[in-house]
Amino acid sequence: MQECFSNRLIYAMSLHNIKISDLSYLTGIRKAKIKQYLNDLREPKSQAIRDIALVLNVSEDWLMGLDVPMERSGTIH
Repeated sequence: MQECFSNRLIYAMSLHNIKISDLSYLTGIRKAKIKQYLNDLREPKSQAIRDIALVLNVSEDWLMGLDVPMERSGTIH
């Protein structure tokens, strides 16, 4: 079963002990938008996914719910 973006985002944020305000600061994404992602009210655009994945050091594909390893690979998407 494919997990939704919000569940993966919540999990990755908790692993790194990153709060919404921290993620907003580090990505440049407004806090209100991040809250919408967390509550499944909005789907992030590809640039936001990339920025969040870089900050949280997770794979973009994993963050999007695909059945792939969580860790980032050495390749750039």
